[in-house]
Formats: sequence, C-alpha cells, structure tokens
Amino acid sequence: MAARREESALVKIAHFGPLPPDRTGVADYCWELLPELSRQAELDIWIDRDLNAPPPRGCGIVKLRGQPSLAEQLSVYDSVIYHFGNSKYHLDLYRTFLDHPGVVVLHDFSLHHFFAEYFLEIAKAPEQYVEEMEYNYGSPGRAMAQDLLKGRLTPPWDTQPLLYPLNKRVLDLARGVIVHSEFAKRLVQETHPHLPVRKINMPAGETKNPESVKQLKMRYGIPFDRVIVASFGMVTPNKRIETVLRAIERLRDRRPIYLLVGELASCLESAVRDSRLDGIVRPTGYVSGKAFEDYYAIADICVNLRYPTSGETSASVCKLMAAGKACVVSDTGWFSELPDDCVAKVDVDEHEEETLHACLESLIANEKLRVKMGANAREYIRAHHSVSTAASQYVEFLHEVNSYSQRRRFDRQVIDGIGVRIAHLGVTDEDLHLIERPAEILARLLG
Repeated sequence: MAARREESALVKIAHFGPLPPDRTGVADYCWELLPELSRQAELDIWIDRDLNAPPPRGCGIVKLRGQPSLAEQLSVYDSVIYHFGNSKYHLDLYRTFLDHPGVVVLHDFSLHHFFAEYFLEIAKAPEQYVEEMEYNYGSPGRAMAQDLLKGRLTPPWDTQPLLYPLNKRVLDLARGVIVHSEFAKRLVQETHPHLPVRKINMPAGETKNPESVKQLKMRYGIPFDRVIVASFGMVTPNKRIETVLRAIERLRDRRPIYLLVGELASCLESAVRDSRLDGIVRPTGYVSGKAFEDYYAIADICVNLRYPTSGETSASVCKLMAAGKACVVSDTGWFSELPDDCVAKVDVDEHEEETLHACLESLIANEKLRVKMGANAREYIRAHHSVSTAASQYVEFLHEVNSYSQRRRFDRQVIDGIGVRIAHLGVTDEDLHLIERPAEILARLLG
C-alpha cells in the first residue's frame, strides 16, 4: 500500500481556467495567480489551445483539445481547480468538469448569463436551457424557461440574477468552492450548507507604470488640466452607465473627462451617442494589457457601479485601489464589504443619481480627498489582497477539501457497514425505536 501523502508535501494540481488573450477578467486573474501558485504546489495548466506567451515558470502544460481521453489522467492529481464565470470562455472547462468534478472557483455566484449564452446562442439548444431551468427550479423553472423562449418574459439573468443563479448543477458536483466575498460565501452556504467553501480575497498585485501621467496623457490625447473620471471593463447595463452619464452631464461646468475603458455593449451605444457630452465622454473600445494599465494610471476618479449584482467581485476595482485611485462603488454585495474610508459608496435606491452626483462633485473639487481615499485604498489592498497570500490560502483549502472528502468516504463506509449488520439482525420498520439511541450517538461521533 502506498504511503499517504504528507500534509506538508506539495499538492499536485490540475488547473482549468481562461487565460490571455481571452477577453475576460478571469483570464487576467488566473495569469496573475498561476506564478505564485506554482511556487507552492506542483501545477499543471490544462488548456484547449496554444498559449500566446510562455507559461509561468514551474507550470506544466497539458493540451486537451483533440485528445479527450487525456481527461482520464485527472485522477492522478490531488486536486482539480475549475474557474467559473459568466462568459463563453468557460465552456470547454465546463464540459470537462461534468465528467471530472473538482474544486470550483466561483467568480460570479450567478452563472445564468453563462448558461443562457451556451444553450441559446452557442449550442442553439433551447431545450437544454429548459432542462437546466427545470433541474434548478423544478416545474416552475421549466415554465419560466418556456415563457422566456416564447418572448413572454424578460431574461431573468438581466433582471434577477441572484434569484435565478442557475448554479445548482455546478455546486452539486463541486468538491469545494472558493469565492471572493462573504456575500457570495453566504449565498453558497444557504443552498449547499455541507459543501466546503472558503472566502479568499481577490488577489491584486500593484501595477507600476514606468511612464509619467503627463506622458500617458500626451500619448492618448487627454488634456492635462481636466479631472479624469473613468469606468473600466465591459460596459454593460448593470454598471449603471446611463445613471453615470446623467450625473456627469450635471457636472458639465466642472469640465471632467469621462473615459469608458472597455468594450461597449450594443444596447448602450445609443445612450452614449445621445448623451450630449461630446468632448467629455470618451469610449475607448476594448483594450488589454499595457493600454489598460495606462488608463489606470491616467484616471483620477473611478466609477464602478453594479446593479443588479451577480455576486461578483471586481478585479478592476481591486487593481484601481492598489494603484491608489479614488473609487466610487455601489453599496451592494462585495462592494459593501470594502472599508468606508477606502471607497465612496452609492446606495442602490431612487436617490442613486443624486448621491452619485454629489459624490463626484465632491471628489472632482477636492484633490486632497481623492489622494487620501486613494492612499487608504492602496494600504488596504496591500494588507489584505496580496497574490502570495491568496495562493497560500488556495493550497490550504485544497488540503482541507481532500481531508473532508476522505472523512466523508469513511463516514459513508461506517454507515453502510452498520446498515448491513442491522439488516442481518432482522430489524424492521417496527423496530426503529430500538436503534434511535445508537443512531444519535453515531451522528455525534461522525459530526
């Protein structure tokens, strides 16, 4: 019999997740985490295509595409990690996950966007969407899906993502779950109270731009004498962009520049075009890598509102805080957990626009306030969001999940063995009162 792996030994990990140049923040997250994780574990990156850059030092590469039988080798790993979020870039790893479940990193509590895009747009299989809704919500879920397909219902992934997160199958199969907020942790525990779950803060390394802000503004044609307000990432309706545009319009006399740094959703193109803010609002379109970091450096104030939330944690907010920027966020979900002296929070209510306007006006007018808030934010991220700490907590949790799984298998063997012996004694339903006390003792012993 092989000796049991010592707790201090390097855990052997198979890693599944989007990687650059995939247009998702999860890809950047994985790329930043992998080098640190490879220092603390034996790590193989499983991919479905060629990387556009050399893998992090110490990481092995396994190319799965065209060789599905390779997935059987996942059994030799101590742990398999799957990153799940709301984009098509998680599709291939989801297919592998169904046959070879592992530990899930849940970047969005609600996965409804992902499944809707998968079944309705990519696979062109609406019947599978109906089946998934039924698996999650029973016959009312089936009826809701059918109403949606007939055009009688607004997509619930846009209006009520946390009420219909469509994540039951993923959580049912998961060996354990990593989330990035207490908010998401509570949501997981409400539906799967016996599933191991760990909150690990979103890792955020500090970005250092060798160029001065003046040089960067010259390169991107941005005036030196204007306060720069910016929103980062995919520009979608739940980022409350129309509300931000109205607040910016009321600040026209302050002459800010408002940068929309990221791909603009088609449904918002007309709102931006018709905002009457020529010379103030500047959409950049999709940017990545160095250009994204350049805009981080240029921004004075960053606005990242979210409603409705999908239970996500914002990597861009973490990076902007790490860069010492004053950030304005919605007072909901993970954002509510940020210290009040590190960010400005806007309630999601009927006074949202008024509150945002007042907040922006104060920050635009008061440079000292911006600098103080940014300094507090930088120190908070340094203290609580380091990449190396996140990697250590990953490894600790993987050990915990493995120990928990071994304990559950032992419990199951004990219970099954006792059940067989009780059956051999001829105990029937009429005799159950005889084993109530032994059952209580066994339950306490097994926790």
